[in-house]
Amino acid sequence: MALKISQTGINLIKQFEGCQLKAYKCPAGVWTIGWGTTEPINGVKPHQGMVITQAQADSLLVNHLKAYEDAVNKLGTNFNQNQFDALVSFCYNLGTGIFKGNLLKAIKEEYWSNVASQMLLYNKARVNGALTELKGLTRRRQAESELFLKQCVKEDLELKKAAQLLYKRKVISVLGAWESMDNMKLEYVPGLLKNMGGIDRLVKDKIISDRLLWEYKQYNANHIRALIIKYSKLG
Repeated sequence: MALKISQTGINLIKQFEGCQLKAYKCPAGVWTIGWGTTEPINGVKPHQGMVITQAQADSLLVNHLKAYEDAVNKLGTNFNQNQFDALVSFCYNLGTGIFKGNLLKAIKEEYWSNVASQMLLYNKARVNGALTELKGLTRRRQAESELFLKQCVKEDLELKKAAQLLYKRKVISVLGAWESMDNMKLEYVPGLLKNMGGIDRLVKDKIISDRLLWEYKQYNANHIRALIIKYSKLG
C-alpha cells in the first residue's frame, strides 16, 4: 500500500526549507520560493521578483509533495513511516532522480544502516562552480538519517482509550500529553496525581502500591501508563 508523508516529515521539511514568499536564489543558484519550491507554478518557474502568499506557499508544498511520495513508493520497498518521511524529505531537497548507485543498492537490499550512511554523503552543492559542503545540508542530512533509523512506535490503543476516558471525566485537560508514552511530561505528574485525589486516595483505592515511588518522584513513563489505565477503570 502506498504511503503518504506524515506531519513529522512535513515538519522536518519545513524546518530546513524555511518559507520565503519572495523568490530567492538558494546556495546552489536555483530560484526558489515558498517552502523550497523550485517547480513551475501555473506553468511559470520561480524567478526574480516573483511573490506569493502564505496560503499559496502551504498549498504548493502539499501539492508538490505527491511527486516525491510517488518517487519513494516506486522504490518498491516496505518502508516504515519514519523511513518514508525521511526519504521524501531527502528527495524533496535533492530531486526524484537521486535514488541510484550505492544508495539505491542499499535500499533494495534493505541494509538500513548503510542507507542512512549513504544519505549523509549528500551534503554538498556547487558554489561558484566548486563542490562545497554546506553546513545547512549537513544538519539536514543528519536529521533525515536519524529519522530514517528511528524505530516507529506502535500506537498504544489501551493507553489512548484510558487517556480519552480521563479527559472526558476532566481528570486531565491536555489529552495529547498522556495518549502516548513518548509525549508524557514528567513535570505534569504531580498535577495528575492531585486531580486523581492524591497519593493517599490512590493507595487506598489500590491504584498504586509503592507510595515512596510517587512521593520521591522515581516514576517513569511505564509507571504513569499503568496509573492512567488502572485509574480509568474506576467506576
